Amino acid sequence: MKTDLSSTSALVLLWTNGEIHTSHFAQKFLSMLNLDSGREILEQCKKLWPHYPEILKNRKSCILDLTKNNILENKIEQIVILGAGLDALSLEICSHSKKYRVFEIDAKNMDVKRDLIRDVHLSLVDSISCIDLNLSESNKIIPNLIKHGWNKNMPSLIIIEGLSYYLSEDQLWRIIGEFKSENQNNHVVLEYLLPANRIPNEWLEIAEYPFNLISRDANLSSITRYDVEDIKIHLKKINAKLFTHYEMKAMEKERTFQNALFDQQSGWIEICEILM
Repeated sequence: MKTDLSSTSALVLLWTNGEIHTSHFAQKFLSMLNLDSGREILEQCKKLWPHYPEILKNRKSCILDLTKNNILENKIEQIVILGAGLDALSLEICSHSKKYRVFEIDAKNMDVKRDLIRDVHLSLVDSISCIDLNLSESNKIIPNLIKHGWNKNMPSLIIIEGLSYYLSEDQLWRIIGEFKSENQNNHVVLEYLLPANRIPNEWLEIAEYPFNLISRDANLSSITRYDVEDIKIHLKKINAKLFTHYEMKAMEKERTFQNALFDQQSGWIEICEILM
């Protein structure tokens, strides 16, 4: 029996279609998920603009590449994924080596994910910890990580993907601030949506449409947005540094070796890497 997902989570996985997390463990995990709940929204989005899947593939490919870079170049062996949901990134990471520890935190489906991971392969139980926690309780994040074996004295990579939209600015930056280290050896990968006034007019309807559907589906009154200048202001307040910043144009070129969609403008989703 396959595990059901929310329409939003299913939509993301339908768009990426298993093309980014391609390891045996990740593919087996993804095959256990029922994505039917996302098919109606998928068709609605497809009618407006058929290229939405490319945005998600570019985003996930960029985050996977940044993860690999941190593992290989910065020798980071602890990865924390906030708002992890039923994404397969943790299984992709752990398919390469047993020495990596991944800590996933979310308010929903962590018990389900824990069981699914065990069914994929028993060896993953020691590598991936699924932690039930509402991220609005930011003061509980570090104690819960430590309880599950996270070492605060070792460098970590913290991944925040598909989450910043749903949190207030205050909530997000309190969470990020929890990972401040003396030597700035923690790296945070943050994905975010640009403000409407920063999105070119020709892209605006296309950019807003899925988020309007998500807002309706999740009963949200608003979506939180940032640009890189907003982020720099927040980083100055917590004495952190912007390390890298990726627009969609660069993500597309990195993944596909060309700019078929974003040759002049650069879309509405961005990713940055922060030194904490």
